[in-house]
Amino acid sequence: MEEEEDDEDEEEEEEEEEEEEEDDEEEEEEEEEEEEVKEDDEVVATYEGDWENGLKHGKGKLRIGNTVYDGEFKSGVIDGKGKMEWTKDGKTIEVYTGEWKMGLQHGRGVHIWYSPGAAGRHVMMMMNRYDGEWRDGKRQGRGTFYYGDGSIYTGGWDNNKKHGDGVMQDKDGHIYRCKLKTC
Repeated sequence: MEEEEDDEDEEEEEEEEEEEEEDDEEEEEEEEEEEEVKEDDEVVATYEGDWENGLKHGKGKLRIGNTVYDGEFKSGVIDGKGKMEWTKDGKTIEVYTGEWKMGLQHGRGVHIWYSPGAAGRHVMMMMNRYDGEWRDGKRQGRGTFYYGDGSIYTGGWDNNKKHGDGVMQDKDGHIYRCKLKTC
């Protein structure tokens, strides 16, 4: 009789150990899915997504302070297609959607800068928008810049400045053709 009770106790202990191991495995899996960086008990960065060899790799969502990136990562770095949104006081102030390389805007993309709406309103109005090519985080190549005042520039860009052939349309619809270093 005593042997049966001992056997039952051993079985219960083994079951408890197995349950604890399963719980530990589940916790490890959750840790793989989301990484948090804390500073003074305040979360300053979180990542949810794919990992490879201990690095962010594949699709994921990274939150750092008031900035959120949702897209592709390669070897721990933002790289591929994705969207980054910058906020201030809970309101969107900038959004970039497009291609990234080594953490910088690179390739084709659209960057929108917002301006607060009229006083007392919680509407964000588009201030400026660039739709075009990027290299190393700067406007480079061909692209169109839509200004908040209604004017539009379409043409070449070099190191974030208008460059080469381009067309400028002012807010009144007047068109100017440009071929110079700045337009």
